[in-house]
This record gives sequence, structure tokens and C-alpha cells, in this order.
Amino acid sequence: MLLQRVGILGLAAAVTLTAASPNLEIYWIDAEGGASTLIVAPSGEALLVDTANRAPNDRDAKRIYDVIQLAGLKKIDILLTTHYHGDHTGSLAALSKMIPIDLYLDHGVSMEIDRPQAAELYKRYLDVVEGKRKSLVAGDKIQLKGIDIKVVTSDGKAITSPLAGGGPNTALCRNAEQKIVDKDPDNGGRYCQRMPYSSVSFRVTLKVSCRYA
Repeated sequence: MLLQRVGILGLAAAVTLTAASPNLEIYWIDAEGGASTLIVAPSGEALLVDTANRAPNDRDAKRIYDVIQLAGLKKIDILLTTHYHGDHTGSLAALSKMIPIDLYLDHGVSMEIDRPQAAELYKRYLDVVEGKRKSLVAGDKIQLKGIDIKVVTSDGKAITSPLAGGGPNTALCRNAEQKIVDKDPDNGGRYCQRMPYSSVSFRVTLKVSCRYA
């Protein structure tokens, strides 16, 4: 059994491999400071998380596309945008012209819509995903064949009951100190992944709002 926990900036998810299968493939794509991760289920369906930077000559879009080709994919089933900062959405428009994308998922309206630059980034995102977008709430499931993905945080809100096999963290959090609130609200969560698989276990973290850590 493979358990993957994903807490993603504006959005977080818990992932479980539900069918006996040879491989769950995860590609961390070098975007030189940006973020993009490709997850290919044993069924062949693919989830791309974020699209890195808007770079000269579409550098990051081309890098992501090269990895998609390496994985043998003809399309992206789901593209999940964790939040709307430029280093996570920058190459979306360019990539969408390179390969078909069936569905776009996100955490809802930008939490920085009152900031002109952030509002412009959000508008660019909306222009690309029109008619193929779904916003997630905590507790939702992401449908990727062969993998059970449950959203644990989205839009600054978390699930209210533990995941299967989990439990209350009262003892762990008893002495926790309230940290300074993030000055960029759309950083409203964290990417935190724990994945035991066969004899290997590893964890990947990016940013996390302290209240979910």
C-alpha cells in the first residue's frame, strides 16, 4: 500500500494507491525556482501540479513538455494549480498550446485579488481554463484512476476530521507557537508528502501555513 500525503500551498491532498500495480511515477521538474510536478498513475492517467515560471522562449513550458513526452503521455488528464503566483502558473498558457489538458483544478478565487499584479496573474489563469475549471474544497476527492486523492486543505480551510489511520494532534500541537501570518495570502497551505512504497519512504515539503504543519 502506498500512502502519499500532499499539502499544497493553497491546496492540499492525501493520496492512496488503491490498486495493485507496478509503478506510480512522480517527476519533479527542474524549473529553476518555480514548481511543477508530474504524477502518472499506474493506469496511465496523469496529474500535473503547477506549471512553473513564465520564462523567455517558454523555457519552463518546454521543460515540462519534455518530461510529459518522456513519460509517454499524449495528454494531461488533470492540471492542479496550487495557487496563482507566477512561479507556479507562469507557463500554463504556453503549455496548454503544446498538449491537451482535460481538466483544471484550483482552490478558488485568488486570495490576493486586491493586488494589481496578482489580479493580472489570476486573470491570465482564468483566460486559459475557461469552461474546463473546477475549484476544490477540503474533503473533495480528485478522480485519477487507480489513486485515491483526498483534499485536506483548500482556500485556507482544512478537513475537520482525521484521515483514515490518522488521529488528533492535540499532544503534538500543545506547545506550538502562533507564527507570523504570511504576507502573501495565496501561500495559504503547504506541500507535504510522505510516501512509503515497498522498502522506500520519503517526504517532500515546500511551504506550509503553520496552522496546518
